[in-house]
Formats: sequence, structure tokens, C-alpha cells
Amino acid sequence: MLNIAFQYDVYSKEWVVCKDEVCLYEDIEKIPCAVLIPHAPKSMIYVTVQPVGQKSFVKELENGEKADIKHVLTAAAEEKDYLYKPPYIEVNGEYAFRWRIFQSTAGGAINIACDIASVIIRQNGDFLKKWCTWKTVSCVANQKKDIILFKNLDTAYSKDLYDIRRMDQQPKLRIPDIVAGTAIEAMRDGTGVLEGIRPSVLSCTSGWEKILAYFEHPFDVNIYYLKNFIGDAFDELFPRNCRDNFRPLCDYLEIRKPPKSLRKAHTFYPYAVVWFCIFRQWGIHDINLIQRFFSFQKWNKNRSLEPFHYFPKEKYVGLFNYYAKENWKRFEYFCKWLIERIGEKRFMQWFYQTVKEDSIGQMAKDCLRMFYGHADDISEELRELIAREKLSNRVHNALCSETAFLKRQKYERILYEDAMAKLECNLNDYEFRLTHSTQTIVQLGMIFSNCVAGYCDDAINKRCAIAYVRQGDRYVACIELINRHGKLHIKQALGKYNEYLDETDRFFCRYWANLFKMTYEEKYLGAKERDIIIPDVKYERISHQKGIDEMYLKELQEIPKKKIVRGYYEILWKELKNVTKKRLNEPPWMHFTDEYARLMYLYPEAQRIYEAAFDGNMEAAYVLGQIYMDDIGVPHDYSLAKKWMKTAKSAGHPNAWRVLKSIQLIAHMTNDDMDEYERRLAKAILRLRQKSIIEDGNQKLNLLDNAG
Repeated sequence: MLNIAFQYDVYSKEWVVCKDEVCLYEDIEKIPCAVLIPHAPKSMIYVTVQPVGQKSFVKELENGEKADIKHVLTAAAEEKDYLYKPPYIEVNGEYAFRWRIFQSTAGGAINIACDIASVIIRQNGDFLKKWCTWKTVSCVANQKKDIILFKNLDTAYSKDLYDIRRMDQQPKLRIPDIVAGTAIEAMRDGTGVLEGIRPSVLSCTSGWEKILAYFEHPFDVNIYYLKNFIGDAFDELFPRNCRDNFRPLCDYLEIRKPPKSLRKAHTFYPYAVVWFCIFRQWGIHDINLIQRFFSFQKWNKNRSLEPFHYFPKEKYVGLFNYYAKENWKRFEYFCKWLIERIGEKRFMQWFYQTVKEDSIGQMAKDCLRMFYGHADDISEELRELIAREKLSNRVHNALCSETAFLKRQKYERILYEDAMAKLECNLNDYEFRLTHSTQTIVQLGMIFSNCVAGYCDDAINKRCAIAYVRQGDRYVACIELINRHGKLHIKQALGKYNEYLDETDRFFCRYWANLFKMTYEEKYLGAKERDIIIPDVKYERISHQKGIDEMYLKELQEIPKKKIVRGYYEILWKELKNVTKKRLNEPPWMHFTDEYARLMYLYPEAQRIYEAAFDGNMEAAYVLGQIYMDDIGVPHDYSLAKKWMKTAKSAGHPNAWRVLKSIQLIAHMTNDDMDEYERRLAKAILRLRQKSIIEDGNQKLNLLDNAG
């Protein structure tokens, strides 16, 4: 009958089989326990937590010195769990002190139990200790599995193993390899009795997942890890006692002639077939290049291959999660481009090092975001740099510099709910603002010399929100906000050139985060020992005043004339164009007293523009020239367009002269004597001129569509 216990060995830093009968059989409440604290000057600091009612004591062990640890169970503390300032020490954490595997009856269910204590040790030696036992029961014979979680030794809860298995990812509850291996060996014996054959377990995986995988598929542990990858068809394709899952797996994934090395790799590595399918859709089929990746279970830092899914209709490997899907789409786009640029062998050398070293961090993600949004617009010199240096810091800076001046074809407003709008406030002389337009985000990229301009699409689609902090005329910080577990989380908070904030700026940003119950990354806003504390912080909410670029058509039309600002008429015309479907032609018998009367008959919606243009407003005159050229609302008339552009040029509009040259070119293109070659050449010149016309708001004139 199985009865084994495991304890932590302070010298080997590993879990070992417990040979001390007291530690094996005694009630956990009656066994003295110690917390091992790593410390630089000493080999270890040993804090003993005696049974209830006794004081703890601290013992410092010199290098090589051994402690009297008979009949004592030990756990190792992490740095975040303790504070050591000799001669005082404080500890606060949860620790696993003993693992056990046992059977209540011979041949019965296998019990895996862990004795965990929540330990608090104070400077005066007093301590608090709460025990709970986490136990899982699995029986191969009747295919039963369950978890029993005891709290304070008096209340029991029962949960399915599927619900609790993620606890294995927590450091204190991660099952040691020796415990998992022993449990699986015992389960193999049970399978041998039941099936007449004792299956081999060659999988290189570990932890609770491996135990559950064996329970589900004892003859092919690795197939269990592909449950999400296969999806709804999994249970039908791979019944529990199937002994050859590789053939139906290849048939489902349409791998016609699987390489021998793939079959061998599937025996050891669960995600080998996932790698094979990913490279197949990237156009890489050389197994000699691919097989080095079979052992990897992640494609990036903290990015497991488990969430990937095979879509049989599209024959595509992708992800379900919206945010993860966007990141993967950008990365895949970059990889395909790089393969075409430098070839398969050079790409696979770079990609192998990238996956092996987990080198796709935040900077690389920003590079991918900028490259995905502007790949067709960046210069050839920058493409060469990217092909040489991939996702380096130099590439990041070059992309920031170049994409900041690649204007978006259409700026969009960003609207927020009231809960988000409340974040805008003043703390003393620090002003915290949200971005209400993608134009503002692009401008922030130029102000901070960073890559925030690449976040426009994410901000529009609510994958993130961009905020900024200003102190007078000084721009302090650019902040990325995301939703994490239903709460706002500050993912990044950096100053100009992506530099970390100084202690004063960090204090106010941290104060702002705490004020609105936001979480944040410690490396950006975490408190440090020498950080200042400002006692009297004055809070003042800012009522957001919409800019003209955030307003809808009705709001624009209702603005009082006294509050009209620069750019108003161009934005008003842009909104009018979006809602205008047809234009009206005047009857041949109708005669108008002047141009204004004709315009009011044809398209009265633009009355404000007409009035301002006839009153001599430079911007309105320029926009009226556009109206005559765009053939929307009013029939195009290049002679009148020329007249109003000349008026705008005389008043000092910076782009009017370019439009005048384009009008002359259009008139030349409509000449019947022009041959096809000249017409194509003129259109190409017109296209270049159109590209150079940059207005406030970056609206392009619709010249080419109306040319000849």
C-alpha cells in the first residue's frame, strides 16, 4: 500500500523523499517548521516556526554550516515575502511544507496531498500560522478524479480537477517533479492492472497538467495538450484508450506525408505538430530547419502555444482571444515579410534565437505595431535596416522617427464613457489628460519621440487608451491604459525618449493611479526607498471641452460664430461630404442674381462656409474652392475653383498654390490633343501633387477622381 512523503532539502534546494518517520506520520500541526531565507552574506537564514504557543528563533548559517534539522519541515521563501534588517526579520507568505502520496486501501485510489501554511513572523518573534491541506484523489479503475480543499482543518470543499488545475501555476502550489513522477508511476500500475499493459510516459511535460493528461489519455499523454488546438472534434478523434493518435491527428491537420522526425517528436513534445503547422502556413517545409523548434512550448515570453487553434475550413493556425490575435497577426505579418526579404535559412536562425531567448519584449511589440501599420509607406533604407537588425532598439527608434511623419489618411475621434472621462484631472500643477482624437496620439509621438503613434488603431478599437501628463508647458509622461481583469491597469508610463520618470513625476502618476483604483507595473510607477512624499495634493476635476475634431456634424453646425477656430471650415466640409449622397443641378431656365444665391439653391447645408468665404475668410475661401472641385453638393467648376483658390492664396493659405497648379494640370489633361502617354504622365504628376497637399487634419483633395 502506497505511503510516501516528500520534504524540501535545504542543501540541495530540491524536494526529496522524506525518511524521517516523525515528519512522515505525525500530524502537521505538531511538527516544527522552518522558513529558509536566502541572504547574500550568509548561505542561508533559518527561521524556525515552532508549534503553537512557542516563540520562533532566527539562526544564521555560515557557508557550509549545517543546521540541526531533524524532525523539522522546511520551506523556501521568496524575496518578496520577507524583510531582513539584522537583527530583526519579518516573514509573510504561504508555503508548501510537505507533499504526500498515499492509498487508503491496497489497489485503491491514489491520494496526492500538500500541507500548506500561511506564515506571518513578526520582529518580536511572535508568529501566526494557518494550515490548510490541498488534496487530489484520482482512481484509474473507475475513472474518478476530485479535489478536496481543507481550510483551517474544519471546512471541506470539493471541486473538479479542471477548475483547480490552474493553481499549479502559482509558485507556492506548483507540484514538484518528483511528486508528479511518483504519482504517475503509481497510476501506471493501476492502468497495467486494468488494461493488461503498463503504458510508457515519455512526455517532457511536468506539473499537475501532466497528471491530468495521463488520467485522460494514459497511452498518449501529449495528445491531451492539443485539446484546444483541435477544438470540438477532439473527443471524437481521440478516445481515451486509443493507442495510436498520431495518424488521425495528421489526417485531421491534412499532413499528407508526416516526416519521421515529427512522429518521434510527438512522443516527447506536445506542441511539435503545432510548430509544424505554423511553419507550413508561412511557406517553410524543410524539416531540417523546423525540427529544432519541436521542444519549445512557448513562442514568446509568457506566450504558450496552448491557446493556438487550428481552423480546418481556413486551414489556418491562429488564436481566439481578440488581443492575442492582434499581436499574433502583426508578428506573423512581420515574419512572412522577413522570410521573403532574407530567405528561409537566415530567418530561421534569427527566429530560433528569438524563441529560445524570449526576446520579444515591449520594445519589439512596438516595432511590430508600427511596422504592421506602415509597412507600405516606410522608406527602402528603413526596410534594409529592419532586414539586418530585425526588432532592435535602433530599428525601434528609426520607426518612431519615420512613422511620426507618416500622416494618417483620416483622423478619427475617440469617445469615452463617463467612468473613463473622470480620469481627467489636475493634481497640484500636474494635468492628466486622455487623448480624444488619433491626431492627438500622433502629435504625442512627435512630442515624446516614441512609438505611441502606432497605437491609434488600438485606441480606436478600445484595446487600450492613451493618456498624457503635462506640467505647464512641460510634457511629463505618456501613459498606456488597458483593461486587466475588469480593472484599469497602467501598462506603460514613460517620459520623453522612453525614459523612466523621476521621483516627483512618478509620485504624482502613482497618486493618480491610486486615486482611481488603477493597478500599475512596478517598474514604471513602483515606490522606491528614496522617493519623495508630497503631503498636500490638491485634486481638481477637469470638465473636458470637446475640440472641433471630436464633434459630430450637428455639433459643428451649432457652434456660435464667435467660437469658430482655425480648421473649423475644413472639418465642417469633411463631415458634410460624409452625409451628402447626391448633388443638385439647377434647371436651365433658372437664373440667379449672384453666385451666393446659386450656391444656396444647390447646396444650402454649406451656408456657413459660403458666408465666411464671401466675407473674406482665408480658410473658408480655400474650402469653397474644394467644394467646386470635389463635385459633391455643387457641380464641379474649375474656373470658379481657380477663382477661390487665388483668393485663398492672396490671403496667405499655405496649400492654395499647390491646388492652383493641380487645376492647371487638370485643364491640360482635358485637352483633346493630348496623347495617352502624356495623359498618364500628367496623372502621375497630379497624384504626387495630391500627396503633397497636407492640411490641418490631413484631409486629401479628391482631384484624381475628377480628372478627365
